[in-house]
Amino acid sequence: MFRFSSRWLVIPAAAIGVGAILFAEPSDGRRNDTDNDQVLAATDPVAHAQAREANRVNEIFAMRINYKEKLVYQLIVGQTTLDLVAQEFLRLNREVPATLKTIRMQYPKASDEEGAALNVIDFILQRIVTPEQHTTVLARVGAEFRKLYGHDSQNLN
Repeated sequence: MFRFSSRWLVIPAAAIGVGAILFAEPSDGRRNDTDNDQVLAATDPVAHAQAREANRVNEIFAMRINYKEKLVYQLIVGQTTLDLVAQEFLRLNREVPATLKTIRMQYPKASDEEGAALNVIDFILQRIVTPEQHTTVLARVGAEFRKLYGHDSQNLN
């Protein structure tokens, strides 16, 4: 005769319990982020100002990355050129000295312009998903790079 074991109830009960904890709204009077922001502003204005500045910087950083992603997408689909995207990357990188310094360290033998183009190529290489894209996009971008800088990009090999 089949006997039902209580062990079979443990896994579903645990899953239900974890789900309830994860998706439950706090009803114990805890504050949400807006309340915490207001409390921090009232109790420590300096920390509040620093937190707001950090959030602002993070938002700007995210917007810059999204913009670069859009530029790279346009280059991949053939709506723009490597030269134009590299110029825009360089403009953005010059606005943040630490970023420009990182690019210079990553591509030490290149000019800032060539370093920006190599940075764009690295972005492309991380976003190409099909073999067809790999062949056509890299051939086109490689030819543009060769025309601009007089040699092949080692990033494309």
